[in-house]
Amino acid sequence: MKETERLEAVFDTHGSERHILVALIVPPSLDSEPCGAAMQNHVRWIAEQHAKGTVLCSICAVAFLLAETGLLNGRSATTHWIHAEKLQERFPEVRLSPDILIVDDGDIITAGGVMAWIDLGLRLIHR
Repeated sequence: MKETERLEAVFDTHGSERHILVALIVPPSLDSEPCGAAMQNHVRWIAEQHAKGTVLCSICAVAFLLAETGLLNGRSATTHWIHAEKLQERFPEVRLSPDILIVDDGDIITAGGVMAWIDLGLRLIHR
C-alpha cells in the first residue's frame, strides 16, 4: 500500500456519514513473517477504529498486528502455538495463552489457529 492510499468503506449498509464498524475481523496471513511490513500501514487505522468503539478481532498471527497497536498490553490474548514464542518475545506486555482457542476480552477478541475463524464467527453471532 502506497503512502498516499487510504483505507475506505466500499459499501455501507447504513449509508450514514459516520462510519463506525461494529467489529473488525483482520484475516490471517499465511506469510512467513506474521503481519509483515505491508500490514504496518494499517496499525494506526485499526487503533482509530477501536477508539471509535469497534470490536477488534484477530485470527492466528494477526495477533502481532493488534499487539503492534499497543492495545493488547496488559490483556489476555491467544495466537497459533507456532507463533506464541515470537509474539511473547516481541510483545512481553501481552498475557499470552496459546492453549486457549478464543480469548474474548470484550472489545478485543483473539482466536488461535487459522481455522479458529469459525469459532470467532460463532462468538460474534452469539453476542
